[in-house]
Amino acid sequence: REFFEHYPYRWMKAIEPMAALSVKNDYDCIVKTFGGGKSGQAGAIRLGVARALQEIDYNWRPLMKKAKYLTRDWRMIEPKKTGQHKARKKKPYHKAEHSRPFLLQAPPFDRADGGAVGEERLRLHREDLRGRQERPGGRHPSRRGQGAAGDRLQLAAIDEEGQ
Repeated sequence: REFFEHYPYRWMKAIEPMAALSVKNDYDCIVKTFGGGKSGQAGAIRLGVARALQEIDYNWRPLMKKAKYLTRDWRMIEPKKTGQHKARKKKPYHKAEHSRPFLLQAPPFDRADGGAVGEERLRLHREDLRGRQERPGGRHPSRRGQGAAGDRLQLAAIDEEGQ
């Protein structure tokens, strides 16, 4: 009783099976609990008392079972996972900019067509890429580490070879 002295509702929860069977003053209980909080310990005492009363008189079992005094609370703390901060908390996900496919990136702004907008601009950009992939080397200059100036030089070299 001293343990739950400041928590009368926890005490009532702990002796609930004895009160339901009207044997509250017939038995003395010495209980030792550890871990968890006050509510969890009161629930553990209630289960232990119900099991002890069942051992004393098995005819009380159906009544206690119907009142769910013999049911263990199965909720437990979820374990922490490897590579995460806690059981459910995960590290923030940052998609790297360079992992995006080049075709989905916005087309360049310095186009000679006067800057088409929306779908038309994307269509022109894809046509431009297809044209670049048909030349020797086959990859877009930005993938080889060249800028726009290197691209213009390569186009000029192709034009000279063709003439």
